Amino acid sequence: MSDAIRNFLQQDTEMLEKIIQEYPKQIPVKIIAEWWGCTQDAVRASLEQSGMLGIGYRQPGKLNRGFVVPTGHFVRWYLCMQTIS
Repeated sequence: MSDAIRNFLQQDTEMLEKIIQEYPKQIPVKIIAEWWGCTQDAVRASLEQSGMLGIGYRQPGKLNRGFVVPTGHFVRWYLCMQTIS
């Protein structure tokens, strides 16, 4: 493995560790968007369309949608984990 790939993976892992420490229950959409270099709207659209990262919902009688990205679910998804080994 090249040094460039090793360094990239190390930095990516360090960022994930930082997010887990700062947001142990739910990760704000803004944080994911900043990390991935995309807009918050792009992350929200993904939540609404696929639900793979978390939950996008609208409560009856409300105009705005809510978005929840549970940290545990996100980490398992990001690391392609099913269970703890």
